[in-house]
Amino acid sequence: MKSSISDYVLVVVSAIVSLDFIKTPLTNDARIYIGVEHLAAQYYPFPQNIDICWEIKPIGNRLINYIIYKLASVFAPFEDHAMFGVAVKFIALIAVLLIAAYFAHTLQNRPAFWITLLAFLTCANFCILQAEWWACLLAILAVALIASGKTWQQIAAGFLLVFILLIKGISGLLFIPIVCMVYLLAKPQQKAIVNVLAGCLSGFALFCITAVTIWKNMIPDIFLAPQLAKVGIYTPIESVMYFVMQLVVSPIYIPVLLPGFFAAVLYWVLVKHTPAEKVAFALMWLVPAVMVLISSEFFLYHYFWLVLPAIATLILSLERIP
Repeated sequence: MKSSISDYVLVVVSAIVSLDFIKTPLTNDARIYIGVEHLAAQYYPFPQNIDICWEIKPIGNRLINYIIYKLASVFAPFEDHAMFGVAVKFIALIAVLLIAAYFAHTLQNRPAFWITLLAFLTCANFCILQAEWWACLLAILAVALIASGKTWQQIAAGFLLVFILLIKGISGLLFIPIVCMVYLLAKPQQKAIVNVLAGCLSGFALFCITAVTIWKNMIPDIFLAPQLAKVGIYTPIESVMYFVMQLVVSPIYIPVLLPGFFAAVLYWVLVKHTPAEKVAFALMWLVPAVMVLISSEFFLYHYFWLVLPAIATLILSLERIP
């Protein structure tokens, strides 16, 4: 396929955004996540150390940050905080590039690469490397694995869905928008259900084994986190009010949401859908919104869940809107 002027523009813009992504220092949250894993690596044996050194996010988020810590340590010492932060961001950038490329390759849709890449790189720095950011990135990978049509990749997707649950607990609800995205973007064969289910069962079995042998605090920590975060402190009316207030300003900090919202309206109005497609499209948007409401803290990075339907909607709109 021949490159167009827009492709060259996207390359330049992506290069600028990527450079800014790497140069922007880590947020305090990201430093805490990585710092906890530094303590884990320094004072306790692997893999129990990930469970022993506590922070409020579940074991999945800690495992991700432990891997990032180990990889970044190859490029810069932890004590050199500036360069170590650059190394962490560089590794995260590579992860986004690889997953976006695989996602676009699986869908055979070149715009999907640019949409996904820019969606994850252009958000405000306080969203980057949060549990929501990693969970959504791995959700994109899960969609690609299921859409691939290959048995082993679909089994791996099921395994990955269980891991996504362990990133933030509520992130397990991403199973619904992931399935909806796969249905709308790829229309997989029915055997995909069996393969993904097999992967889920395998992943759940491993979860149960590790919960009673290696990471014995894993399940208690999942139930402890909502209590510490004071989930549910607002009344339903207050929750809706805060949700709407933050939703209005969220595109300022998560830019892909603005075109995503507009594309969703146009796609719903202009494109003919089957009843199943209407249900899938509605659930794809509603479930991430409900996840924000359930979290009931209304930090702006919680709205990053909406990046998944925004990406899918923009891809669908480019394909199907006349």
